[in-house]
Amino acid sequence: MGRNLYISIIAGLLLLLCSAAGPRYVQPEGAHIRAALGAKAVRSLGATRGHISAWLDHQDGTWLEIQAYEFLDDDTDATLYLSVPNPQEGKRWKLGRSADGAWTRYTIHDIVPDHVVSYATDSQHAGSLILQRFDEKSRIIEGTFAFLGAAGAETLRVSRGSFKLRYISVGPDGRYRD
Repeated sequence: MGRNLYISIIAGLLLLLCSAAGPRYVQPEGAHIRAALGAKAVRSLGATRGHISAWLDHQDGTWLEIQAYEFLDDDTDATLYLSVPNPQEGKRWKLGRSADGAWTRYTIHDIVPDHVVSYATDSQHAGSLILQRFDEKSRIIEGTFAFLGAAGAETLRVSRGSFKLRYISVGPDGRYRD
């Protein structure tokens, strides 16, 4: 199964896992994912009509997956994905199709009519993510990110991104682990 398809499936099941995780998944004070999309001001993603989530995935190596999902209006949703391998506090990743595999994308989905535009990093459209806090005991992550994503000839600059949230851990068998 392709990694992007796998991420989409895992993201759909994440809310179920979060409810099974119980009180350890309650988000910390100040939890957020924020960014400036294009020329717009910095705003919280997933804060009003959506959710933010993160999980440490041990099914194909160790990957930290961060997601903000939101409804922009009744007919449009958007998702921001950030994905980095082997998370370590203080580490900086190049987002793109780099040797270590770190990547990101911002997807806008018009439900009616069904139309998707996905601004993804690649070898020519890149960015960076810095994991400033990776607290394995409390499972809290904090960091910053920025990237230039491409959807064909169109590009979208995502800047001044930051996140702080609690993650869950998913074992090699796909189950939540405490």
